[in-house]
Amino acid sequence: MTGNAYIEVDFRQRAKHGQRAPGDVFLSKKLKAEDRIISVLSDGLGSGVKASVLATLTATMGVKYATSFRDIRKSAATIMETLPVCSVRKISYSTFTIADVDGEGAARVIEHGNPPFVLLRDGKHVPVPTETLVLEQWQDRPLTSAQLTLEPGDRLVFVSDGVTQSGIGEASMPLGWGDERRVG
Repeated sequence: MTGNAYIEVDFRQRAKHGQRAPGDVFLSKKLKAEDRIISVLSDGLGSGVKASVLATLTATMGVKYATSFRDIRKSAATIMETLPVCSVRKISYSTFTIADVDGEGAARVIEHGNPPFVLLRDGKHVPVPTETLVLEQWQDRPLTSAQLTLEPGDRLVFVSDGVTQSGIGEASMPLGWGDERRVG
């Protein structure tokens, strides 16, 4: 990055127990000429290969559209217009979080269906004001948008519901990790 910020991107994922293909996909692209990094986390409906294909499609579109359009809200709307909705469950076939961060630390994040992202500053969770966006054609599928300025040492943490639901049914976590453990 040529701005004042040094931006590092990392991810970790595992397939569901007994599955070979993870249903979540994380893609990131550095745009040196524009001094930006686009990162997308997508979670496909279900698990295994089908979920992986849906998440890969969504994440690929997210990176491509966010790279092309400066307004990531427009990118998110385009993705939502493209992807189908499950006819039985009436939910999106995949969820997504798109982050667009520039070399000065200006960050734009838009989310659909994933647990809210977390900003860690000095090792502590810092709430970030968000705006709920309801697209005219998707009244029942709201987006969450945030704009923030990152400081040195800040971390943006994105997770799918595979993290927040991990451990469901176990004696120690009957309702899974939930938001409390995710935020810490």
